[in-house]
Amino acid sequence: MLLATLLGLTAARPATAEDAPAYQLGPMDRLRIAVSEWSSAGGEIRTRLTGEFTVDSAGILSVPMLGSMPAAGRSIAELSAAISDRMQERAGLIKPPVTAIEIVQYRPFYILGFVERPGEYPFRPGMTALQAVAVAGGIFRAPNTAHLRLDRDAVAARGEAELQHARLDELLVRQARVQAELEDRRIVEMPQALAGRADDPVPGRLLHQEQTALLARRDALEALIREQQELRKLAQDEEASLRDQLKAQEQRLSVVEREADEIRSLKARGLTTTAREFSIAAAAAEVEARRRALFTEILRAGQSIVRAEQAVRQLRTDRRLQLLREAEALRSQIEDATKRGQMAEQLRDEAESTAQMLGATLAAQQRAPTYLVIRQKQAPMLASEATPLLPGDILQVISQPAPQRPWRSAMLPGKAAEDGLTRSD
Repeated sequence: MLLATLLGLTAARPATAEDAPAYQLGPMDRLRIAVSEWSSAGGEIRTRLTGEFTVDSAGILSVPMLGSMPAAGRSIAELSAAISDRMQERAGLIKPPVTAIEIVQYRPFYILGFVERPGEYPFRPGMTALQAVAVAGGIFRAPNTAHLRLDRDAVAARGEAELQHARLDELLVRQARVQAELEDRRIVEMPQALAGRADDPVPGRLLHQEQTALLARRDALEALIREQQELRKLAQDEEASLRDQLKAQEQRLSVVEREADEIRSLKARGLTTTAREFSIAAAAAEVEARRRALFTEILRAGQSIVRAEQAVRQLRTDRRLQLLREAEALRSQIEDATKRGQMAEQLRDEAESTAQMLGATLAAQQRAPTYLVIRQKQAPMLASEATPLLPGDILQVISQPAPQRPWRSAMLPGKAAEDGLTRSD
């Protein structure tokens, strides 16, 4: 019966982490969106748009000021770029603003079959088939023996331990990224706690994600700093030009004053008129007024330089304070994940050892369940406990008795090869 059920599956082996496609948005994903830009006039970061929005059943995201835009099938980066371009077009901005998108709530996943509580559950990033079974209460067992209850508890505890280990891995790599930012390094180093897992691809993927995040955050900060530095350079150039003009006015004033002295000398001897004296006095007053105006403009240019320098310092200070807060929160979260993981491992060990003593023979006769993942627009595929799930996936857990004969390799002739299946263990 099981082989007939599995006919037509596209996968000839359990899916692994390498088979998981990059995440794309879909209906029921809830997003937190913030669109901001640097205001040169106010010397501050201006928020253009902020709020939480849900992708509707048609895959469309409706955002105030921007209208509706397709979101299903897009990555976070693609949707961010589309929102920035739309905001630049609608608001008439010179440069596209910075758009930050965070997935507040993923669309749920579904679990069916031989689990304690089949149904719909919230999705968590990095969730595997085993962790999904743990969320659903573990493998279903008839509640008639202590051994089966302990076995279920062991599966649930093992899933919880894996959840906490996965969470701890993510937090440790994120902590390494925050530390790299605090030390102004461009490279995130692998935490020592994860460095020895050469055969595990998960730390490498987490490190790549955090390295990408570090460079993106660094580039965003440097872009804001460059904008302020450009404003400072413009103000410095303006100040230099004004000082050159002031120097020219001072030279002109010196000439006018010498000419005024000569006219006063000529007037004393009766060789010139009062009108000529008034004319040179008016010229001197005009030059002096221009000098005072230039002084005022030089002061304003200097204030612009100071404001730009203060803005750069404020940007760096704000980023450092943010990183320090993140580092403190991560330390608390790492401590919590470590304690939870240790507790789950202790519960798992106790349940497994007790179950082994109570029913070693029965446990030896039981066979691991088969997992099927049904993903949108794809044929069902065989999965293992380590298979990563995506939002919207349907995980079917199939419990079966030991087969009459072992499955044969798909590379050999026989019924198993015709079915397109291979043994998953």
